[in-house]
Amino acid sequence: MTTTHNGLAISARIKEGHHEALIKTLSQINDQGAAHNEIYSFGDSKTTHFATLAILPEERTLSGKSLPSRFLFLTSYTGDRKKHVRELAENNPEGLAEIFKHCEGFPSTITPGSIYRYMRKYTTINTFYTGFQYVTYEDVGKEYELREAIENYLDEACNEPGFKNKSALEIRKSIQDVVKSDPGLSWSTKPYKRSLRSYLKLLGPLYILGVILGVSLICCVLVFFWANVFTWIGTMIFLSFVGILVVPLVLLRINESRPFESVAKPTDKRIYDIVSREKYPIKNEMTVAGPLKRGWIRPVFLFIILRLVWFVRAFAYIPTVHTARWFQVDGGKRIVFIAYFDNTSEAYAHDFVDSDKRIRNLNLIFGNGHGFPPTKWAVIGGGRDREKYITAVRAQQKITNVWYYTHCHVGILNINNNRAIRKGLWGDMSENEARQWLLLF
Repeated sequence: MTTTHNGLAISARIKEGHHEALIKTLSQINDQGAAHNEIYSFGDSKTTHFATLAILPEERTLSGKSLPSRFLFLTSYTGDRKKHVRELAENNPEGLAEIFKHCEGFPSTITPGSIYRYMRKYTTINTFYTGFQYVTYEDVGKEYELREAIENYLDEACNEPGFKNKSALEIRKSIQDVVKSDPGLSWSTKPYKRSLRSYLKLLGPLYILGVILGVSLICCVLVFFWANVFTWIGTMIFLSFVGILVVPLVLLRINESRPFESVAKPTDKRIYDIVSREKYPIKNEMTVAGPLKRGWIRPVFLFIILRLVWFVRAFAYIPTVHTARWFQVDGGKRIVFIAYFDNTSEAYAHDFVDSDKRIRNLNLIFGNGHGFPPTKWAVIGGGRDREKYITAVRAQQKITNVWYYTHCHVGILNINNNRAIRKGLWGDMSENEARQWLLLF
């Protein structure tokens, strides 16, 4: 089993005349609770961390082309995608049918197999980021319980005579003894080990790309001294890759010279309608979607950037984010961004512009969206204008119809902290390393 964390994104056009009926169905799920309700319960899934069900309203591009009303079914999960989709389909195919029957292309025959095939057919590519890679649904709960048990022991042990005089290694040894004596924590007695399969599933594509580019670059040099079919093919591969980056960037710079077209500032009522739903004490969710700026190069450039970001997504870091994803719909003309985060959306949105590096990364993607502050060479400017940036985010933010999350009491920092505790519980440590480990509690 792999423990790679990924995102499933299903996008389907809503049937003519079914918009209100779908809203009613989603409202019932939301009112009763996404975890357990009479239609479809996400709480029955053991691979799902988060889920979003949202309707994108009909919109128009800046050139006047219609963007149809769409239904989005999104999950973040651990493990194999096919197994995850099959689990969702088999848990309650009739419930999923109540949702998807309002979308185009839905089959007339309702079986787990037909639902599975439908979901696979309408799955779209998304660039997915997670703040807790290799952590399963069960891991989150068990590692939280492990930390709680150790903290309870330390709270009591601190009152014992001589305990505070023990070295860090001695305290760690006493913790290990407590864990070994608790049958409920027996799972943690095995040292944590990430599987090679999971590692390669996440970073394998990047290594393959690196090898291809490295070999092709060498061929570019060798072709001057040793010209043959192999070196010429390698040279063409490298030059093609450079061309894919440089040509769209130059065309984008030409497009960036267009006059800036601002987006209408949302009303106070609209902002209230959005933020009033951020009622959860730790985790919240946001859905942002809208048309791109004018020019055929925008969807092309965004497509290229999202593919490149997908390769390096494991090296990104956003401190308050559990998961986030970006993808295009309607032939690339509309960008969608979904995120699950700690705190509120106002504070979360500012996390993207609290450093020069994050502003550059933000500009590469969001800089193509309508209303986002103008950029130069894709990375300059943009999010530095915080007022216009926040206005664009709020203007394009949609009200999420349904969203589901697990482990409501655990924030992203807690998840990673608990994993670090588990990883440091066993194995050799120096006194200083043990002292740093104890500071995690």
